[in-house]
Amino acid sequence: MLRRLLWIMCAASSLALAWLAGRQSALTADDSALLLAWSGAAQASMPTTPLPQALLAQVEADDLLLSSVYERALPSVVAIHAESAGQESSKGAGFLFDTQGHVITSAHLVQDAQTLRVLLADGAFTSAALIAFDPYSDLALLRLSTPPPAPPLLLGDSAALRVGQQAIVIGHPFGLHGSLSVGIISGLGRSLRTAEWLGLGLPAQLLSALGYENPSVIQLSAPVNPGSSGSPLLNARGEVVGVISAIRTENGTFQGVGFAVPSSSVARIAPQLLRHRRALYPWLGISITPEDGGYGVAGLADELGLPVRAGVLVRGIAQGSPAEAAGLRGGTRWREVRGQRVCAGGDLLLSVDGQPIRDMASLSAYLLAHTQVGQTVRLGLLREGQPLEISLTLTERPAQPTPIRDCQG
Repeated sequence: MLRRLLWIMCAASSLALAWLAGRQSALTADDSALLLAWSGAAQASMPTTPLPQALLAQVEADDLLLSSVYERALPSVVAIHAESAGQESSKGAGFLFDTQGHVITSAHLVQDAQTLRVLLADGAFTSAALIAFDPYSDLALLRLSTPPPAPPLLLGDSAALRVGQQAIVIGHPFGLHGSLSVGIISGLGRSLRTAEWLGLGLPAQLLSALGYENPSVIQLSAPVNPGSSGSPLLNARGEVVGVISAIRTENGTFQGVGFAVPSSSVARIAPQLLRHRRALYPWLGISITPEDGGYGVAGLADELGLPVRAGVLVRGIAQGSPAEAAGLRGGTRWREVRGQRVCAGGDLLLSVDGQPIRDMASLSAYLLAHTQVGQTVRLGLLREGQPLEISLTLTERPAQPTPIRDCQG
């Protein structure tokens, strides 16, 4: 806001002087002299209003902060050229994850690449190998063929982010390496269907119903353009709090909304990619009616007579799943709500390990952040209006969805 005010004042002064200069060309010499004399006298008589030093100091402090974050982080940010035979190379970014030369970037950038070339901050090129990628988080792990040229960036706490905080991105938009863009965190807890984008052959509605979407995604206003994929999203401390993944656009360019995978996902998934060459997702094994458009519990409470306005209404149970083994129950009858068929009568999940569940996204986010394969969790639920607690042991989520025993109505 301060910077915008300074710009407006300078622009107004420039426009006024330009107008006077243009008018002088149409005036006589005497008129011009009179006008200039009047202008000088008027300016001399006008009181000057300097900007308060406190405001200028704040602007300069903001500038210094951004410059400091940029200068410290840039050596650890790399540009990635993903090349495939017969295709134009895809360009993006990544950042050094550890001292062994591992680089974090976006899966959609490198998953089909035959050759990976990496441009370092000092202008040198090196090659890289793809260790593994995870389509559900849109994260990939590379290894440089040469020793890392700089220390790794530190991971920050994405769970501590708040809407309105500064969002700082260093990336490679349009092939312009080392570009800085700044905005704010404009939303939290978004879901992205990254598995759908990466060509797994899974329809969007099925991903939503199974909870296979990427939860806890960060929304930001900092400009994100082609070539920004894999760029680190930094906080004011210079810590990585996200990895740029996507934009919401209608014309292929940035229109004010970008998305980043949270650093909590990086901290969990990157070691698994290194050790297991895949990400291990804990699996519950339920399906729901997709909650978009007001079909979550909050939007269905009145129509279905539900006693609560938050939770997950179970529609179907996956065969051979932990949910089936624990005796969870799916829906028993179909109802039409606002022109859409909804399955009612199933268990209504309210909490996991004592933590309230708002919707399917919050359930998925909790399982990803706080549980692991083989762990036993406690589910609090309502069954036919009666409270119940069930213990359930999570297994690894299958790579492809298993058959669902859908609504029995």
